[in-house]
Amino acid sequence: MQGFNDSPDSGTGSTIHAPSDNIHTQPNLEKSFTTIFLVFFVFLALVLAMHSWRQWDETEKNYLVDMTRTVDSFVAQASITSRASLHVNHVFTNTHKAELIDLIKQNDTKKQYNLRQEMNKTFFNLTGYMIVDKQGDMLFFDGPILSENEPILIKRSSRQENSIRFFAHHYGKSGGFYSVSWFNFDGKKYGLIIRRPYNKFSEIIYNGGFSGYELALYDKVSDKVIITNGAYLTEDTALPIATFSNSIGYRQSIAASPWDLLAIKSPDYLTNQLWKSLLPSIFILAIFMIVAFFLKQYLQGITQKRLLEVSARRQVEQRAEKSLMSIDEGVISTDNNKVIIYANPKAKSIFDRLGFDNITGLSLENIWKDQNTLWSKDISIKELELFQEEQRELHLNIKGEEFILEQSYNLLYEEGEVSGIVWLLRDVTSKVLSLRALEDSRTRYKAIFDEAAVAHSILLLPDLDENFNQIRLINANDAAIELFHAQDQQHLLHAFPQLLADQSFLITNLIKESLNKGYSWAECEIKVTDFAGNDLVLWINISLHAGSNKNALITFIDITERERVATELSKREQFWAKVMDEIVDIVYVISFDDNLDLHFEYYNSSVNSLLGLPEPTGPRFEEWGVEIHPGDIPRLDILIKKTRHLNQRESEADTCRVKDSQGNWRILRFTNTAFDHNEEGLVYRYICSVRDITEEAEEQLVLIENERRYRLLAENVSDVIWAVNTKLEYTFISSSIYAMLGYTPDEIYRGAIEGVLSREDLRKLNSRLRLALKNASRSSREDGDGIFKMDLSAICKKGQHLIIEVQASYLWDEKSELEGIFGVVRNVTEARQTERELLLAGQVFENSTEAIVVTDNTGRVIDANPAFFIASQFTLEEIRGIRPDDIINPNFHSIEFYEEVGLSVMQDNYWQGEVHYLRKNGEERVSWTGVSATRNRSGKVQNLIIIISDITERKVIEEKVHKLAYFDSLTGLPNRSQMLEHLDKLVIEAREKSTFITVLFLDLDRFKPINDSMGHPAGDKVLKEVAVRLQKCIKRKDLICRLSGDEFTIVLSHQPSQSAAASTAVKVGERILHELQQPFLVEKRELFLTGSVGVAIYPNDGETVTELLKNSDMAMYHAKDEGRNSVQFFDEKMNKEAVELLEIENDLRYAIERDELELHYQTQFSTSGHSIEGVEALLRWHHPQKGLVPPGYFIPIIEDTGLIVPIGEWILRKACNDMVRWQKEGVAIDRIAVNVSARQFKQASFIDLVRSVIEETGIDPNKLELELTESLLIDDLDLTLEVLSDLRTMGVRMAIDDFGTGYSSLNYLKQFPVDILKIDQSFIRNLPGNTDDAQITRTIISMAHNLGLGVIAEGVETLEQLEFLQQTKCEEVQGYFFSKPLPEKELIAFAQRHKNDPLKIDGDKYSI
Repeated sequence: MQGFNDSPDSGTGSTIHAPSDNIHTQPNLEKSFTTIFLVFFVFLALVLAMHSWRQWDETEKNYLVDMTRTVDSFVAQASITSRASLHVNHVFTNTHKAELIDLIKQNDTKKQYNLRQEMNKTFFNLTGYMIVDKQGDMLFFDGPILSENEPILIKRSSRQENSIRFFAHHYGKSGGFYSVSWFNFDGKKYGLIIRRPYNKFSEIIYNGGFSGYELALYDKVSDKVIITNGAYLTEDTALPIATFSNSIGYRQSIAASPWDLLAIKSPDYLTNQLWKSLLPSIFILAIFMIVAFFLKQYLQGITQKRLLEVSARRQVEQRAEKSLMSIDEGVISTDNNKVIIYANPKAKSIFDRLGFDNITGLSLENIWKDQNTLWSKDISIKELELFQEEQRELHLNIKGEEFILEQSYNLLYEEGEVSGIVWLLRDVTSKVLSLRALEDSRTRYKAIFDEAAVAHSILLLPDLDENFNQIRLINANDAAIELFHAQDQQHLLHAFPQLLADQSFLITNLIKESLNKGYSWAECEIKVTDFAGNDLVLWINISLHAGSNKNALITFIDITERERVATELSKREQFWAKVMDEIVDIVYVISFDDNLDLHFEYYNSSVNSLLGLPEPTGPRFEEWGVEIHPGDIPRLDILIKKTRHLNQRESEADTCRVKDSQGNWRILRFTNTAFDHNEEGLVYRYICSVRDITEEAEEQLVLIENERRYRLLAENVSDVIWAVNTKLEYTFISSSIYAMLGYTPDEIYRGAIEGVLSREDLRKLNSRLRLALKNASRSSREDGDGIFKMDLSAICKKGQHLIIEVQASYLWDEKSELEGIFGVVRNVTEARQTERELLLAGQVFENSTEAIVVTDNTGRVIDANPAFFIASQFTLEEIRGIRPDDIINPNFHSIEFYEEVGLSVMQDNYWQGEVHYLRKNGEERVSWTGVSATRNRSGKVQNLIIIISDITERKVIEEKVHKLAYFDSLTGLPNRSQMLEHLDKLVIEAREKSTFITVLFLDLDRFKPINDSMGHPAGDKVLKEVAVRLQKCIKRKDLICRLSGDEFTIVLSHQPSQSAAASTAVKVGERILHELQQPFLVEKRELFLTGSVGVAIYPNDGETVTELLKNSDMAMYHAKDEGRNSVQFFDEKMNKEAVELLEIENDLRYAIERDELELHYQTQFSTSGHSIEGVEALLRWHHPQKGLVPPGYFIPIIEDTGLIVPIGEWILRKACNDMVRWQKEGVAIDRIAVNVSARQFKQASFIDLVRSVIEETGIDPNKLELELTESLLIDDLDLTLEVLSDLRTMGVRMAIDDFGTGYSSLNYLKQFPVDILKIDQSFIRNLPGNTDDAQITRTIISMAHNLGLGVIAEGVETLEQLEFLQQTKCEEVQGYFFSKPLPEKELIAFAQRHKNDPLKIDGDKYSI
């Protein structure tokens, strides 16, 4: 807008002169620029060329130096390794020569395994070993064959020269290095060859990665390169040395091997380096030229810009003018006094409506006076700069029409000062009116939302990118508050997420799924509990586009009552479906049409399943595949026609024969009942009930046949049939009376009856007969002809007494007139006796506490006593007709069990044993069951009597007792008791079958620290996991048990030979060790364990259980002595050693009392003046039978048994007493050193012991030096620091013994208050020849001096060793070169001689 104040003339003038100036100056600028560019380019090129040449020269020198150093370094390392490997091979061959000879004589698996174990400890990364003779023929091989021609190559290489040497063979990546060492046996020469894979040195050559060159290994024997960068070459693919003759940059020979290490220069490497040196310079020159080019272009651009600037300014002003005229906002430009300078067309149209035509030059305040305008405010220009009121609405009413303007302003500046104001007016009438209408609409819809009878709420939509799992409401209407019984809206909004509980996740996923699929709605059913505790079933509908992008309308519809009704209907439907399933009869619902074509609509079961036929394929009768007997088809047709005309609830029935799957005809009864009638009153749907009555029909036929048989039987029956008339005169007596009573019928007619019955019984019988005749009537016939049945005592003609049963019935003629009475007399003497016995048996049966079941001859239950019902929870109706097999647990009893029971019952009439049966509720019970068979006279089984005694509780107790007695309560494994019993049986069986048994004794290594540090619960978890892992390592038939603590025993039985037993033991043992080495996760921590396994084999290592366990235990301890985590076999040597150790241990317990212990002292000399500085007290034991026992033999025993504590106290007191006495006698010894064991040092009373000894003996504490080992010091740092500090406070000196063999650390040397380091004799022994030991010794002495500590070297035995130590400034020495350990008297004499005449060197010994 500032352009409206500029005049056209001034703008035009500026655009005319500027281009003219640039046109004149442009050629001069270009010429000067070119001259400067050429000077700088030449200078820069010379400087960069000189720099590149120097850089390339330096690169070439560094390349050669790096190549040389790399080869020399690797050759030095490889030479040391090869020498060490050959030396170890030679030492091992000499040390284990006897074992190697044994393998040459006979290949023994156990010896081979033991030798391999020793080799694994000695040789790192061993892959195999072999024994060859002088000609290179292989006598023995252990390990995998790497190639088919490996034995041939080994033979060729080993016989080239019979000396200790290296050679290599390569079969690709599976190749390796071989070292051979020779030994003599029986006048012949044999070689032990050790094979190891490519080592790290070979991997360095193979992996390469060197800058500008690569390494290669050259075999001088084969004159070929065998390893290069990225290739292990075989004999066939090895490259001749001539291949690399022109590219070898450097080569060196590896000592003690047939190899050279070559450095092969990479082609074009130096050329590439030259280009690398030149490229930066060329790049800088290129950049210089590019910058110069762009600088030139920039200068040219400035001149062009000046030419175009004036014309462009005018064009901009013209475009601004056009823009202001075309915009939809009114623009008014005024000066500082608010006088109008410019107004665009939109502004002029507004003034036109206000009645002002020409407004330029007029004051804006005067022509538009409205207090709501921004220019009407009495504000200065300075205040207007700070005024922030913008976009204020201005309301106008022109001729009844309302206008709304939005007003704002911008200030115009010239040279930092306000030069004018631009006022902006925007017509926002439509926008404001639309917002008002929208607000009115929102108000109306909110009223509808709040007052609706349906529960509505506004839901905050989840963000699809966030983990949204909680539903939040931001609004809810009154219906929603009432639905959920909330206190108010805030209560509902706040507690809604808790109200939904786990339903939130369902709704959230539903919303996200709908949004992802682009749906505008989502709905589902949820179940919630409202705030009043009522369970609600709600159908929710979520309208996803009803609100803004973040909100949605959710509607809740209460369907609780509908769900309840639906649930009730479902339950009723399930009830009637279950009723139909339980009905024995088959029920059909059948419809038919006018043609009587049947259509099956429903059935609970099909006739097909009853007959064993395939199920129907469709609803029509033809699709059922049922075959009806041809003679019965017309009857069925008649039945269906009759059914058509049945009334409501009327039925019609008939039978027919149907063929089953076995081809048998079954008789079925069809009963049809009307169900639905059509408009004509005819049945079109009926219910058909089908029952199989085959057995009933068969039974009816049987009854008819029985009737015929009974009639025949009555004529020949042995019972007496009699008859009397109405006057009680006998009219008939069957002849069978003679067989029963010994009387003929005639005798009875003549009155012999009075001799048969007593008077009382005869009177009673006649009275009953008269009464019967008196009461006889037609009605009595309708009620039945039987009159009475009574028992009477009878006497046979021969005098025997019988019990007879008299039955009487009316006898009617054809006219239903009473003729008299007839009856039967039956001899029931035996029957009554049986009944009395049965009555007694029945009372026993009913009142027995044991369950009794009675079956028929088919084995089906016919009766059971109350005790059985109580025990089984069944009723008589439930078990009658079933077999006892149906309640026996099939998981425990197989078909063989039933066969055994059946065979025993058939042969012996009895069986008894344990039976597992099931109660009605499915509970398993155990019983002691007896089965007895009763037979009829023909010998056939008539009934089975089953007596059941429930022993479940007793079995539970027995199992608990058995588990406690035979199983470990922690791991569930068998315990010692079960193992001893089982192993004893296996030994007996192995003795009979001449088989072998392997016993493995496992003990966990360092298990006690786990219990001590993490507690016994953690230890128990580890033991449980160990038990699980051990069970994975053995077969099911093998036995594993936990003996105690962390000890386990594994028994492998049925081994066919000793070698098989040993091989199996090795495999199982290594499997166990591998499983134990896997980490144990306890309390979120990983624990690592190992185990030691001892093996004993029956019968070689013991013929009894006790011997096997003892010897396997002994072998286990041998495994621990060998370094743990290994498998060791027992041999007799161990037993002898164990017996000797036990004897030694017992004798040591009384050594102090018997005064068998003695102290010897070894002197310690200064290296400068050769004077005695002190002595070290060393324990000796004079055994009464064995003489002087070596310290290395008995010292470990007293440490393991804990005897070191009392013996250590004795040593300390004895040494201090001797020192005090020497001081009094003037013996020239200034210090006495006493060794302290780890067990002594950790005793809580150790400090008190040292203090009391010092006080009791009166020794100067500075004269006492305690020697401690490195491992002892770092075992418990806090305890160590505390004890050492207390000793230092008392004035006692401390020395670290055997320094360099343990955990040598500058850190603890700095922390611990020690005075002297004692270098272990293993470093002194090979001085000064061994450079490694020499360097280690120098380092220890230098380190000690730097820390302010004294140094004593142990084991000095030669003059050369002494001179070396003197040169390295070791202060003191001790060893056999000066004196062996001496008894006290000899020591005092030695010290006195040295005091008067110092020690001198005599040859290679010291002498006085």
